[in-house]
Amino acid sequence: MMNALSANRAMTPLEWVMLLTLSLVWGGSYFFVALAVTALPPLTIVMCRLGIASLALWAFMCFTRQIMPRDGRVWISFVIMGLLNNAIPFRLIV
Repeated sequence: MMNALSANRAMTPLEWVMLLTLSLVWGGSYFFVALAVTALPPLTIVMCRLGIASLALWAFMCFTRQIMPRDGRVWISFVIMGLLNNAIPFRLIV
């Protein structure tokens, strides 16, 4: 648990670099979406973004030697979570 002294301490240089990197990644994604929307339809941008993320997750699972679930109920849950947590919000943002 965090005590009162650790909540009021100054950030270290490493923490500043991590914060700036995070802001560049998040801000950069919105910047590139703003550029892409001038040339591509919003749904295409969202599907490309989610497709790239899906491939990255699949590669991570292969690298860590995890197996994909085979139960249909699990996949239905994945689809519902993917729509509610990723596809619909990204579509509304774009």
